[in-house]
Amino acid sequence: MPLATLKKIHACEICNKLFSQRVHLEGHLRGHLNEKPFKCNYCNYRSNIKSTVHIHEEAVHLRNKTYTCPEADCKFQTTTSTALATHVRTHDSSNRIFSCDVCPFTAFQKINLETHMRTHTGAKPFSCKLCDYKARRMDHVKSHMVTHTGEKPYKCNQCDYSCSHKSSLKVHAKTHKDEYLYSCDYENCTYKAKLLRGLKLHKIRIHERHNLVKKYECTFCDHSCESSGSLRNHIRTHTGEKPYKCDLCSYSSNQSSNLRSHKRIHFEEKKIACDLCDYKCHSMSALKSHRNGVHSDSRLFQCKICDYAGKTAEVLKSHLKTHSEEKLHVCNFCEKRFTHSVTLKNHLRTHTTERPYKCPNCPYSAVQKGNLDRHVNFRCHGALKKMKKPFACEICTSDFATKIERDSHIKTHNGVTPFDCDECGASFSTKIALGYHIRTHQRED
Repeated sequence: MPLATLKKIHACEICNKLFSQRVHLEGHLRGHLNEKPFKCNYCNYRSNIKSTVHIHEEAVHLRNKTYTCPEADCKFQTTTSTALATHVRTHDSSNRIFSCDVCPFTAFQKINLETHMRTHTGAKPFSCKLCDYKARRMDHVKSHMVTHTGEKPYKCNQCDYSCSHKSSLKVHAKTHKDEYLYSCDYENCTYKAKLLRGLKLHKIRIHERHNLVKKYECTFCDHSCESSGSLRNHIRTHTGEKPYKCDLCSYSSNQSSNLRSHKRIHFEEKKIACDLCDYKCHSMSALKSHRNGVHSDSRLFQCKICDYAGKTAEVLKSHLKTHSEEKLHVCNFCEKRFTHSVTLKNHLRTHTTERPYKCPNCPYSAVQKGNLDRHVNFRCHGALKKMKKPFACEICTSDFATKIERDSHIKTHNGVTPFDCDECGASFSTKIALGYHIRTHQRED
């Protein structure tokens, strides 16, 4: 008799869970009593279920052994015989006796159907005991727990990369290969990716973003998003909550991924280098952002409200806030309001005269890191100083490191002076020039 058709007649006296076989109930009860009589032959690992020990031995100690699917056209491989047996059953459609009432999904185990149904109902019965994370499956909670422990047992044998999950290591291994196997099939798009995940993200962000259903709405503003996790992170921008704290410094963040990236500063050198300049960073994502922002002229991320187009999704997201009237970040000195917290942070330094970014070659210091980078690369010491700067004036021979500088310069040609002094009525073509002028009044006082 197939296992799926057996009636569940054996009930747990502690949690009332039902089992079709008594041996499964006995293993389950040992879990309540914390009894682990079955021991691994290679290490100190123990379990309340014998088959779990076999799976552990194959996955951890016998991982060089590979089990291949016997089907001719199937390339599935795994390190455990149990996983292979489960996979082989997927080829036999007669085993799929459980059907979803909402979509065409079928399964050969009732538990798989129950798990699938949560994608329709949105139910997340499994919770993390340390934070507000919830999931549809218990194994997702177990995977999530490593964000609290920081454990990274899986290490790359080609570099210093380590991670919390075996699947992440498999994905990382592909980054060492110069194979771009996945190409975008949208017309006139030449994008290629090493990973299927990268291609999927590209399609969503570039080609299909307007088709996404944003069903999670913020109660503070008009923002909506595609997932509850994104909404949870967004709400923290309103509440100021930053539950993820670094145990080595005062850094805190509203997202666990930001904390993981931050911790690399304490433990890792900047080993990932740009092949076009001297820039180095801790992650491939930071390198990609650097290349898109500095070395690429393509602006694929178009604002739907104005003609602005950004080089990265992050830049566009930041730009969109300029269309919002909501300015949550307030200066304690002059009560001026800002859309972005980083803009407020830079503004506060105009009150405190703090200039934390210092040039290693001369006494120059800056309020913002971008100003220091431009000073080093274009204005003072860098090799790029001798190169033609990318933003040229169409009226004279001047060229500039940034578009903002070029646009400000052009105003000196056309006589536009939009920045007025409140004290004497003098007007200036740039905000910087007005700032220098205001200081003359402050010196008089």
